[in-house]
Amino acid sequence: MDDRDAPFAWRGPDALASPVVLAVPHAGRDYPAPLLAAAAVPAATLRQLEDRYADLLIADAVAAGHRAMVAHVARACVDLNRDPDDREGRDARGKWRQGQGVFPAATPDCGMLWRGPFAEADLDRRIARIHAPYHRAIADALEVRRARFGAAMLVDIHSMPRHAGRGWPRSADLVLGDRKATTTSAQIADRLAAVARAAGLSCVRNHPYAGGHGVHRHADPARGIHGVQVEIARDLYLDRNGHPRSEGVAAISALVKQLADTAAATMRAVALPPAEAAE
Repeated sequence: MDDRDAPFAWRGPDALASPVVLAVPHAGRDYPAPLLAAAAVPAATLRQLEDRYADLLIADAVAAGHRAMVAHVARACVDLNRDPDDREGRDARGKWRQGQGVFPAATPDCGMLWRGPFAEADLDRRIARIHAPYHRAIADALEVRRARFGAAMLVDIHSMPRHAGRGWPRSADLVLGDRKATTTSAQIADRLAAVARAAGLSCVRNHPYAGGHGVHRHADPARGIHGVQVEIARDLYLDRNGHPRSEGVAAISALVKQLADTAAATMRAVALPPAEAAE
């Protein structure tokens, strides 16, 4: 099977050139025919769930030697940044967000997305064939890098609208989510924020996005594995019709490379002693 036909695939060198692993879980544009047939809304509505063309933003980082995992399957099929047990949409604080679980079922603006419920066996297969192996591959890559460098970091790339939802204020250019400094230290997050600000962009931490399942699942700073979710305002690289702007993509791709380079340098600086890294 060609990598482009797989639900996700690695980009970048196999060699351990960097302690950083990038991931792009929401940019997938593959909509299986049975999924579209089950939709109660046009395909364009399902595409609103995407982090549109966020996979274009890692090109410079990959060229520089950072490894990246990119989802091909659409978020409408399975949300790789949600807990696999969250089938109804309840966040870590117990707050219900109906229809926004690991299998998106509804949006506030469009209502129900599907003609009817999917069979549980179908949903189980999506977890077993897509969600579980995706996260297993990322976990393995981080562990290998931790063993090699003494520390590793997941940089989870997302995009966001300027207004994150009804009642939310206009967002900054970038939001760094570290789940209130639990998936990396405040000092490391501050270094990444400084990179964004040096590029002339506004950057805040944890509001309105504090980091999702990806960084929560994989980061364990005490063991030398860090994680940060990076939300990038879409109007920095897309036009008003949702199409990539070459100059915007180039600028943000260069920024993501700088973020990955800074994360890599920081991981080398905070690396655990060899004995601890080998445990």
